[in-house]
Amino acid sequence: MLFRSVCSGQGKVQTVCQTCEGQGFQTFQSQVNINIPPGMQEGTRIQTNIPGGKAVVVVDVEVPEGAQIDQQGNILSTLTVNYAELLLGGTRTITCVDDVELKVKIPVGIQPGQMIRLKGKGLPTGPNSKERGDMIYVVQLFLPDAANISNAHKQALETLKTVYQNEEE
Repeated sequence: MLFRSVCSGQGKVQTVCQTCEGQGFQTFQSQVNINIPPGMQEGTRIQTNIPGGKAVVVVDVEVPEGAQIDQQGNILSTLTVNYAELLLGGTRTITCVDDVELKVKIPVGIQPGQMIRLKGKGLPTGPNSKERGDMIYVVQLFLPDAANISNAHKQALETLKTVYQNEEE
C-alpha cells in the first residue's frame, strides 16, 4: 500500500502554517525579565508566558561553573588570609548572597583547610522556603611571590625568622 506524502494516508490534506512551517513553534528573539525564585536547583525548568503575547518561554536553570552549591542551599567558597591573620586572627568584610556585607571573624590560630561557617547565610533551601543554607569558607593561606615582596615585608620576615631561630635554641 502506498501513502501519499501530502496526506500521510489519512485522506485529508492539512494546511501547513507558513510561520512555523508545521513545527508547532516559532523561534524568535525577545528581551524578557523572568523572576527566578530563590532556591532553584540545577536542572530546574521554569516556564512562563511572555506578557502581551501568546508565546511561552522555557528556561533551564544552570549553576555557574566552579560554584559549589549543595541541595541544602550551602555555598562552599575559599577565604584567603595572610600569615598574620592566620596567627593573630582578625575581621574581614565579605559580600555574601543578596549583596549583603557581613563582618567575618577569623579566629586566632586558625589553620589552612579549616572552615568558617556562617549559619543561615547561604541560599534558600527550596523555592518557597524561608530557611537558608550556610555560607562555608575554607581558609587558605596567601603566600606572596617571594620575588615581588616589598622591603618592609622582607624586614618583617627577617625579624620573624630571627625570633623563630632564637626560640629553637
